[in-house]
Amino acid sequence: MPHLTAPWTLLADAAALIVLLLYHARLAHHLRHDPGRTVIGRNRGVRRAWLAEVIARKADILAVQTLRNWAMTATFLASTAILVAVGIVHFMFTNVPGAAAASELLRAPWAGAKLLTLASLFFIAFFCFAQTLRALNHLGFEIVIARDDTFETVLTHLHRHADSFTLGMRSFYLSLPVSLWLFGAAHFLAATLVLTLLLAHLDYARDPGPPVA
Repeated sequence: MPHLTAPWTLLADAAALIVLLLYHARLAHHLRHDPGRTVIGRNRGVRRAWLAEVIARKADILAVQTLRNWAMTATFLASTAILVAVGIVHFMFTNVPGAAAASELLRAPWAGAKLLTLASLFFIAFFCFAQTLRALNHLGFEIVIARDDTFETVLTHLHRHADSFTLGMRSFYLSLPVSLWLFGAAHFLAATLVLTLLLAHLDYARDPGPPVA
């Protein structure tokens, strides 16, 4: 992509950030007022139906197996996130002899802030996945002993832990344009637009569905 002068670089950076903020503000609005349009809202309805079925059938083994699969995925993603985050921090404070490309990258404008932003995304992802794992351990007990009068409480906890997992995945997604930000504002803006289109495809349901409770 062509080299951008400083004012246009700032405009491209600002445009990318505004696109991300506006998209997620719109998503949050739909989650609050029309959750049935979003995949996240639909998933809430699926979890409600799943929990009701598990409690009604006393399907404790099914519940444990589902939570175990969820925990295995969160464990892998948490391990990946912390390794990448620590690796970025190590790269920022270590001089690698003969690594001309790395030295050139660190001399780029705002390189330190960009790398710190990238590392922060992976630290946030690690925290979210770690919270998911911490909660899943206790959620197994709650589901097994759940009754009709505790259904809503257990469901709230299930939604909360699912939201932590979703936030961790969102941090992974956002790391893609931030990684390309290291190569220039034009790359950052282009990657942000591509990611926004991809998220719009992933976040919104294309077919009409039942109301989400």
